[in-house]
Amino acid sequence: MHQARFYSAALALFLIAQCWLFNLLAHDSHLLGVFPWLLGLVVVPLVILLAVRQRSHSSSGASASELRRFGWSVLWPACLAFACFFALLSAVAFGSGRLSLVPFSFAATLVSSLALGVGSTEVAVAIAARATRPTARGSAA
Repeated sequence: MHQARFYSAALALFLIAQCWLFNLLAHDSHLLGVFPWLLGLVVVPLVILLAVRQRSHSSSGASASELRRFGWSVLWPACLAFACFFALLSAVAFGSGRLSLVPFSFAATLVSSLALGVGSTEVAVAIAARATRPTARGSAA
């Protein structure tokens, strides 16, 4: 499970970095976004695809359900860390007068990043399953 921890840490760091950097570049202290630029949405599918692909190649007999569980084991801790970061960022950005937004920002970040991640995991598993499936041309030779 060292691979899952590595990819989970990488995903969390990429999510946090894109959120912090893109919100900083927006120059609007009254607006805070989980994925401020659409480029930030590419982070999750890219890391999940790389993780599932690497896991598929390292354990050639991995089934789709095993790859799916591996993708989720990468996704869950990263999304949880990202949601905690965003809740802290919203608490700092909006001050003590808006502390009621902190639980909402945590939940919204967690749900949106998990939804993006689960969809990305399903696509990555489908791609990995298609890549490892023997083709008719390959099996006839």
